Amino acid sequence: MAEPMSTPSETWPVGLTADQSSTASPELSAGPVRRWPDAAPPADHDEVRRPASGRVLVCDDRCEVRDAIELALRSHPVLRLVGQAEDASSCLREIDRCRPDLLILDVNMPGGGPSITRELRRRWPGLFILVYSSHGQQRVREQMLDAGADQFVLKTGRLRPLLTALAAAA
Repeated sequence: MAEPMSTPSETWPVGLTADQSSTASPELSAGPVRRWPDAAPPADHDEVRRPASGRVLVCDDRCEVRDAIELALRSHPVLRLVGQAEDASSCLREIDRCRPDLLILDVNMPGGGPSITRELRRRWPGLFILVYSSHGQQRVREQMLDAGADQFVLKTGRLRPLLTALAAAA
């Protein structure tokens, strides 16, 4: 199913049509969310960031989340985990050390949120930032996307939406 067209101010769950999105609760949608799902971004938006390879850094304060992502990526044919971080300061150090192309960023980790996302975008404009969060509120999604995140995926307890989003970005 084709993804719906949207304006830059809207975010829609991937795979839902405009009709379905009006009845779906943004707090409950589990799929990845992107700013411009099936169209080029507007002319005033920066060039779409595409990673050069599948080098992934995961930044999440919960070690069980980091471990699950590491385990899932071990057998992935394209994506490769190159580092982990548990807070914003270690995230910045690990980016310098590992040079990832894709970053999985938790909103709730210490120092996480829109401010670190803006800093990441400023320092590494080519880095693909995928927010992976248990916050399903539309306000949180919009704040992170407005701060410079490329994509938002809701934590559902299953890794498939995250892996699908990463593979599409790689």
